[in-house]
Amino acid sequence: MKKSLKNEIINNAQFPYGKRDVQYQSLDGMSGIRDMEHRYDVMDFPKSLKGQTLLDIGCSIGAVCFEAKKRGAKRVVGIDYRKETIEVGKKYAKEYGLDVELY
Repeated sequence: MKKSLKNEIINNAQFPYGKRDVQYQSLDGMSGIRDMEHRYDVMDFPKSLKGQTLLDIGCSIGAVCFEAKKRGAKRVVGIDYRKETIEVGKKYAKEYGLDVELY
């Protein structure tokens, strides 16, 4: 991951919103306040989402959306109210070639 994108994630993708050394959701080897691997286990997130559609309301940067796409989801939509967070998520998705809709 480009250092500039990593910095944008840390600075603009926080919840609750404020400055800290790590991001809200763990992502791509970056630690976060929320350990997403643990959350996927707790949620019993399916290993395969092949052909499925996922809607994540309150997606923050979109970590669950990205993971759903990696697990084969056909369509993934994430919605969050904070524009700055969504914009960083869109940059991440573009960098990794993930076809995810973030609003």
